[in-house]
Amino acid sequence: AGCDHFFTQLFFDNNIFYRFLNRARKVGLSRPISAGIMPIVRASQIERTIKLSSASMPSDFTKMISRFQNDEKSLFDAGIDYAVSQIRDLIESGVDGIHLYAMNNFEVAKRVINGISDLLK
Repeated sequence: AGCDHFFTQLFFDNNIFYRFLNRARKVGLSRPISAGIMPIVRASQIERTIKLSSASMPSDFTKMISRFQNDEKSLFDAGIDYAVSQIRDLIESGVDGIHLYAMNNFEVAKRVINGISDLLK
């Protein structure tokens, strides 16, 4: 329909993205598809983000949330680490691109870029 590039909704389970990507390629979609990643860095984001996106939460993600939901600093750090891990896996698997949902938070963007800087060279 004239699209040159696609961007996915956020997700927390890379396997879901890989299944989507495989199905898209099987039906002939050859345009680039960038993966949407949103670091969850505040407890207030969790319920609203999941409700709006209907994203599924893998067990390692829910364990991280449960462990740090009452510790603002640790949740921020853990959310960045989780997103960096996702992005590293995606880049190493050869995805077309990453769309970082940083929600206008410079610190989130900076920390994620620092976490993957070795893969960007």
